[in-house]
Amino acid sequence: ELITATGTGEDQSAQEFGHYRKVREFLEGDSPLMRLSEGQRLVRMQYVSKEVSEALVSQITKGFGIDVNIIFGDIDIVADAPIGGIVAIFDGEPAQIDAALNYLRQRNIAAEVLKEG
Repeated sequence: ELITATGTGEDQSAQEFGHYRKVREFLEGDSPLMRLSEGQRLVRMQYVSKEVSEALVSQITKGFGIDVNIIFGDIDIVADAPIGGIVAIFDGEPAQIDAALNYLRQRNIAAEVLKEG
């Protein structure tokens, strides 16, 4: 199931995260890269703060017992601050994935589920 953002949020997100358009093309073209197994979720994480330098992927894989497979990444330094994000496949128990997403959001990381397997 493809999950899409609505309104200007999607347009703004596309401008803020360069690979988002490429990810959308892969999703719409049914790329093998984007085929998910049952229970997997394709997640876009976007951040604009010092948290980008923390080992967030490592923290959620260890802390919540899920696998995170990074598909795309785009991080730049603008005005001495790291901005950007990654798109990754989250794999694990649904409750653990939900907990990991909540953890990211509490750390001011925008975590958007783009597709569910």
